[in-house]
Amino acid sequence: SKVLVSPQAGVYELRINSANFFVRAVNPVNPTSVINNVSVNVAIGEKGDKGWQSGGWTGETYAKLFLPDGTYQVSLWPNDDSGDFTSATYVVTVSGGIPAITGFTKNEADVFSLPLRVPNFKFKIVSPSDSNLALTETWLDYCRVVNDKTQECNGVGVNDQGNGSAFLNDGTYTIRVYPGKLGDFTTKTYSATVTSGQVQVVGANTASGRILLFSIGRRCDGDE
Repeated sequence: SKVLVSPQAGVYELRINSANFFVRAVNPVNPTSVINNVSVNVAIGEKGDKGWQSGGWTGETYAKLFLPDGTYQVSLWPNDDSGDFTSATYVVTVSGGIPAITGFTKNEADVFSLPLRVPNFKFKIVSPSDSNLALTETWLDYCRVVNDKTQECNGVGVNDQGNGSAFLNDGTYTIRVYPGKLGDFTTKTYSATVTSGQVQVVGANTASGRILLFSIGRRCDGDE
């Protein structure tokens, strides 16, 4: 909420709200194992479509944020896109200054322990001419498609080995791979379906039985 302040002797006194939402990320398989260095993003509304509220960083303990009364979408993003876990999203309701998350309780220090997700979509972005050559500083967007119309889109980057991961719910998706600063390549688009948690991408190969290899189409003369 906004508070109107007036200067006293020409000086504005701005007060900082005390944190009321404490959160850390944990291993979804072993919830007693804390995952450090996770980014916390808070958006307004149950679907996070009413604007951005705030953000934080767990570091090696937990994130501390202030949330006014209302409903929010809280997203946890691990620091390593290629790891065993990927982002998770939760709905937080704050009433009387007290946050609540359905299915979760705070510990004695008022900290929520929220599990990340185990990804079902592990990929590697590689050169179209050499599948052993990983392309870094690249990323992809995956957009849900319903009745031939694009719905929500999410993005995920890669690490220094070209690896990334995400969790896709059942449905149909358009996946776009972006080359970043790589001038010799251009954006490439794929179609994907997810059935019972299994991801199938048209035109993509696999390596090690689980990592999808994306070849970014080489830029042709005259391409913009």
